[in-house]
This record gives sequence, C-alpha cells and structure tokens, in this order.
Amino acid sequence: AIQTLAWFSFSFVAQAVVFILARSFYALQDTKRPMYASLIGTALTLLLAILLPLTSLFSSSGPNDVASLAAAYAFGMWTQAVLLLLWLPTFWKGNLTAFFASAMRVVSIGVVSGFTTWLTLQFVGEGLKLDRIFDIDFNGIGTDTVLKLCIQGGLASVIGVLTYIVLARALAMDELHWVLKVRGDQNDTTATK
Repeated sequence: AIQTLAWFSFSFVAQAVVFILARSFYALQDTKRPMYASLIGTALTLLLAILLPLTSLFSSSGPNDVASLAAAYAFGMWTQAVLLLLWLPTFWKGNLTAFFASAMRVVSIGVVSGFTTWLTLQFVGEGLKLDRIFDIDFNGIGTDTVLKLCIQGGLASVIGVLTYIVLARALAMDELHWVLKVRGDQNDTTATK
C-alpha cells in the first residue's frame, strides 16, 4: 500500500501540469494536441501496466501487484505533461529558465522536507540506535497502537511542513510569498465584512 501511494504521489505534479496545459491549448482552440498527448500517455500506461509486473522491481509482490499499476499511471501522466510542455507555442512558453529554476527549488525543498518527515517517522516510532558510534540509544514510542501511530504521523507532518516553510523562506520562494499574500487578502476581506 505504501509503494502504491508513493507512485501515485509521484504523478501529482504531472496531473496538475496536464490539467493546466490542456486548458492552455483549449484557449488557443487547439484540442488535437491534448488529445494526442492523452492517447500517447494512455498507450504508454497500458503497455507499462502489462510489462512492469514482470520486472524484478514489482515481481516480488506477485504478478497482480497494484504498485506497478500506479507506477504505469505515473509514467503515463509525466509523458503527457512533457509532451504538452514541448508542444506549447513559443510565445506561451515564456522564460523557461526561470520556470525550471523555480521547479528545481520546489523539488529540492520537497525532497529535503520528505526526508525530514521520514526521519521523524523513524525517530518517533522506532527510536534512534547510535550505540555503535556514540553512547546514545533512544527508544521510540512504538507503533503498536492507533494513538502511537497518530502521534508519530502528526509529529512527522508538523516537522515536514515546518521544514518546507523554513526552507522556502530561506530560498525566498515567490510561490510562498504569493500564497501568504492571497491568504492575507482573504483574511482582510473577511475582517471588513
């Protein structure tokens, strides 16, 4: 189940990109390219749904492993996103250097935040075993009850979100400033009513 969720989460950005770029083509009255991208992405998804369960990465869970279907879907969505981005007219592409620089910042911060979240899950749940290097041996709270799992997940979520916000502020991400500005504008509008 965790593997399946991980592969689906890999496709979230591609789904958002396809959603936005398809509408860009519709605004240009071009419905063919989104359809072609969708057909190619779907064909690749079907092909990978047949082939991936046979590979060593997924075969350990049996030929009907659900994670392989999620992986096939993710690759199909990314194929659609890349095709639509490449097919955009030049005047709509804007400054791709700035776009990719921003995308790399978001991905880098996401990876660090994800790692911090995973580390917190391990630390709170299983503990920290460094007795081979230092004289430190911290036992986690465990994961044998629902309450302990909720505490573990809650702390990991908070640490992950805080890490993301701190890194986004440190790297002066425009996206974070925009989100905070929109949130502030909504609060001002609510306060005046």
